[in-house]
Parts: sequence; structure tokens; C-alpha cells
Amino acid sequence: SLFGIFKMVEDKPLTALVKRTFLKLPDEGFISREADARVGTAYSQYIEFSGDLQGSRNRYYANRWRLEPKDKDAFLSGKLSEPQKPIVFYVDNTFPEKWQEYISRSVAQWNKAFEKIGYKDAIRTKIYPQNDSTFNDTNLKYSCIRYVISPSEGINDNVWTDPRTGEIISANIYICHNLPMQIQRDRLLQTAAYDKSARTLTLNEEDFGKAFVSMLMRNIGHCLGLTDNLAGSAAYSADSLRSAGFTKEKGLSSSVMDDLTFNYLLSADHYKKGDSWCQESIGEYDYWAIRWLYGSFSNADTPEKESAMLKKLVSEKSGNPVYMYGKRQNRRAFYDPRSMSRDLGNNAVESVGFAFKNLSEVIAGMNNWIDKQDYDYSFRKVIYGYIINQVYDYMIHVFQNVGGIYINEKYAGDPNPTYQSVPKEIQKESVKYLIEEVFIVPEWLFGAEVWKKSYPIQMGVEYSPYTVARELQYATFYNLLKDERLLRMFDSEATLGRTKSYTPEEMFADIHNVIFASSKAGRNLSIYERMTQKNF
Repeated sequence: SLFGIFKMVEDKPLTALVKRTFLKLPDEGFISREADARVGTAYSQYIEFSGDLQGSRNRYYANRWRLEPKDKDAFLSGKLSEPQKPIVFYVDNTFPEKWQEYISRSVAQWNKAFEKIGYKDAIRTKIYPQNDSTFNDTNLKYSCIRYVISPSEGINDNVWTDPRTGEIISANIYICHNLPMQIQRDRLLQTAAYDKSARTLTLNEEDFGKAFVSMLMRNIGHCLGLTDNLAGSAAYSADSLRSAGFTKEKGLSSSVMDDLTFNYLLSADHYKKGDSWCQESIGEYDYWAIRWLYGSFSNADTPEKESAMLKKLVSEKSGNPVYMYGKRQNRRAFYDPRSMSRDLGNNAVESVGFAFKNLSEVIAGMNNWIDKQDYDYSFRKVIYGYIINQVYDYMIHVFQNVGGIYINEKYAGDPNPTYQSVPKEIQKESVKYLIEEVFIVPEWLFGAEVWKKSYPIQMGVEYSPYTVARELQYATFYNLLKDERLLRMFDSEATLGRTKSYTPEEMFADIHNVIFASSKAGRNLSIYERMTQKNF
């Protein structure tokens, strides 16, 4: 049934093959590592009851593989050593050969981080064995990267751990057949304004490979015990991400564990000078996080002895945005504008300005670029919805500044405050931008020629540009003026005082003065001006 209401299929026979795997948990001798809230690692939790404590306490162990050097003396002297038991991923032999190559390239990126801490070839890939009757990719004994014949477009992963210690036992990655469709669509919308090779419905192999590696690196990071770090993109300014050569050296974010998009900030001039349109390597944060998670502390043989050294390692970087960890936030309850999905740069207004300029060029040029490939307009009918979603994502990055709170995981002695309201001038600038770009309906988006040739249909329902403009604007009003955001603004006023806070009254006045300007001047209203006043 759909939503438990509508029957989709009834009394249709189904045959399913179910397999169960039982694994003996690893032997003792693994040294657990206490998790640190300032570092993005998955963790195993248990409650400790002890007569030495006043009450029980929660313990958190970071999830990680058991890595021990073959040549301990060489390892401790700073030389490379292979691990006694490397991390091995079996790669599905039904992948196209090129895809197998991209998987190897993704793994090689993470091996660079392990080499920094003394391990050679810590992660390895092997193609599924052909004549081994004992091998089964559904058996948890094997960690596999599997090819999924599915109309889905993404990459998924899961990890199994020893609940007593946090030791990772097995991990799997599932890559769906339709992944190229997602890559092609994002490549067109986000980069075609400055890169002619993206103006197509069929990506060339080199571009697909770059994007594939860029995306898969994050899933491999999950399998190593890292969690998403959405603050990575806030480590760099928009100017840096548009500077010649910067993205080649540093990437789009300090971490591939960020929910990354392609570089929608570039112009044609910047791109000609060698900037990258995607994240091509792991970032500075990733090297540091692997050091924290897998680095050796030779004098420590218990989690407690390691704990002080590890805390010092993190405290040394406290306050440096490159090493900041930003948790994934609930989509219905965003607080920190630095930890947003699919954003770039540390100034949302500036970044979204560049993004809209590029997107407007893509919309204006799309008919000419893909007309012969999309002869029946089927792609253009579908892409409309993706463009609107892309616009709305950009808007979220801006209006999250309003009533936003910078939240820092803080240990004693760290310089950053636990929480801090976004400065008034940033909030006011963000509202001004929203008024100019959304409340005054953008002609480049809703008046574009492409919509006149392909009336958009989503899920069987026709949507005119006016209808979509109205709904997009309404959604933006609703998110900007919802109770939770206004309450956070009142909290800021109560904490900082009225003069240092951007108050709800001031925000309403700023909006009101613009959208009723024509009425106050006695001018006749356009249909979009009437729509805006009604939505408000």
C-alpha cells in the first residue's frame, strides 16, 4: 500500500530467498578508542555500572577497524608498514571495467591518509573471486562494493560493529545503476554555465569518472568509521573557491564527508585558469580525522590512557574552521547555517548570488544546448522540478542565517563559545537578499523561454510557471516566518539586547516596506506583486 492508505498490489505471489549470517565476535585485545563529540566518527554506546562511580554513565567508543602494523619496530620509527590484517573490499565483477577503476581510485585517496600515519596499503580491493564456492557477497564475513540493478540513483552503505568495543567487523557499499543520471543532471545545472562539456545529456567518460570518485570517497569514509561533516564547506570563502588553482589544491571543502555538490560558484574565466568543478581528493579534515581515529599512541594500552592524548589532539585545532565538525541537522530544525547540505563557501549570500547567476545562464541556454538530444522535450519537462528544488536549496542556505545559531561542541579550555547567535548584520543582509531574489519574482527563472516550449508536468500534474512561483514563494515565506525561527530571534534579543539583535519586528518591517511599496505609491500591481502580498 502507499502511505498505508492506497492499495497498490493485492494477492500477488512473491518468492524470496532469505539468508542469515552468524559471526563469532572478534577475540579480545582490541583497544577501544573513546569517541569525542568534536570529531565526526560513528560510535558504539553502552551504559557502565560500577561500584567506583556515583551512579551509571554512558560510554561511547569510536567505530574503527583493527589495524596493527606487521613490522612494529619500523612503524614506531616512522617507516611505513603494511597492516597485519588490511581492510579488504571485494568489488562486484558485474561493474563495468571503468567503474572498477574509479572504485580503486577512490580507495587510493584514503590510503594517502593512512600512509601519513604509517600504514602502507591499509585498504585494498579485490574483484569477486570467480571459482570460489565459499565466497558469497551477502555473507557478513566479506566487505563488498556491490552493483545494484535499480532505478535508484544514489550510493548507500552500511557498517557492522562489535557492540562491546566499537571494532568494525564488516562494511558494504551499494552503487545503483542509475547513478550516472544524477551526476549528469547535477553537472548540467551546476557547471554548464562555464563548462561547455557539461552541456549535454550524455557525459563523457572522464567527467563521469571524476564525479563518481568524488561521490564514492564519502561512502568509503563511512565504512572507515567517519560520519558526515557538513561544516567542511564553510572552511573556505567563495573567493577562494573561485581563485585560480585553489580547488585543485584544497578541493571545494575541507572534508569529503561533507554533502558535496559540484562547484556552482565558478565563472568561465576562473575555470579556464585551472579550477576544479568537483572534489577530487580527500580534504585536510579527513587526513586529521584518520589520524585521530587510527593513529598510534605507543604508550597507551587502554582507552583511558589514550583519552588525554586524543583530547589534546583535538583541542589544538579548536577554533580552526578547517577542522570543525558539523553534524547533520534535522531538516525540520536547522540551527547552524555553517552545517548545511550541498552548500559552498562561508558566506551564503555571496555564494548563492554566484549560483543564481550561473543557473540563470543554464536556463537561458538549455534549449540551444540539448534541443537535438531532447527532441520530445521529455528531459525538459522533468528537469523543471529539479531546477525549482535546486533554487529552494540555495534559498535555504540564505534564510538559515536568520535566527541562526552557531553551535560548537566544546570541551573545557576550548576558545569557542558553546553557542552564538548569527550576527545581526548577516541576518539583515540575508533578509534583504531574499526580498530581492524571491519576494520580487525573478524573471530569469519564471519567464525563461525554455518553459514556453515544454509545459512542465510533475507526477502527472501540470504546473505553470506562475503556479510554481507562487508555491516557491509561499514555502520561503513559511520557512522564514515560522514560529521556531521567530523564537530563536527572541532568544537572541533576550541574550544580546535589542540593539545587537535582528528582531522579528525589524524583519517584518523590512519585508513589508518592499512588498507594499507599489501600493503605497498608488501604482497598479502586477500579477506577481498581488501574489506576493497575498502570500505575505
